[in-house]
Amino acid sequence: MRREAFTGDGFDATVQRIVLDGLDGAACELDTTREELVLSIDPALGRDVEWDRETLERAVRSGLLEAIDNAQARDDIGSLEAGILRQVAEHARLDWLIEGGSSLADQLGGIFGRR
Repeated sequence: MRREAFTGDGFDATVQRIVLDGLDGAACELDTTREELVLSIDPALGRDVEWDRETLERAVRSGLLEAIDNAQARDDIGSLEAGILRQVAEHARLDWLIEGGSSLADQLGGIFGRR
């Protein structure tokens, strides 16, 4: 499903676009919507989960890595930022990847300066 890109300027908006694009990629891989994917990650929401944790993690990590590559190809981020974001996407806990997108932008924005 093609969506209009998340609007906004600066590093915060760029990271949020990457997270949202990554979730869209993961949802596509799992043949669902981004919204259903996110709701299925938190069992406390009482949703039936169609995928095991390993499948969810693989799809989310894959989607995020592709979104990072796409952002770098568009020159939205440089190679240093892309490298750090790839490490985060490959090693962070799934819950943190989903919930931490905006706080990640805040943290990294302070490191790299706001674009």
